[in-house]
Amino acid sequence: MRIAVSAVEGSPDAEMEPRFGRAPYYMIFDTDINEYEAMANPAVESAHGAGVQAAQLMLDSNIQVVLSGRVGPNSYQILHEAGVDIRACPKGTVKELVDLFMKGELPAITQAGPAHGGTGKGMGRGRNG
Repeated sequence: MRIAVSAVEGSPDAEMEPRFGRAPYYMIFDTDINEYEAMANPAVESAHGAGVQAAQLMLDSNIQVVLSGRVGPNSYQILHEAGVDIRACPKGTVKELVDLFMKGELPAITQAGPAHGGTGKGMGRGRNG
């Protein structure tokens, strides 16, 4: 199973980034090989559509579980419709949150959070997440 955690840095010891679409990194934990890999978010600075691009990156990377603080409406719809398990996380490091997930201690995110609205560049009216 491949688990993605939104993170502020590309390290298993990094803190979780609560914004899924605007996370600078996604730390991927592969339970089959018990290893982490860092994936930079190419859409982190996008004026619009970061959540959609991030969700598509998860699908392209064969992610089965996403751990994050909140997931906006567009990314939630894409992940949910693809059958990705989306879990809510408290503050903590990537390693801590993966451990909590493996113990079954993270609640499912069953609805989208609010739209972010972009990076503040341009009009800032996009619906990101």
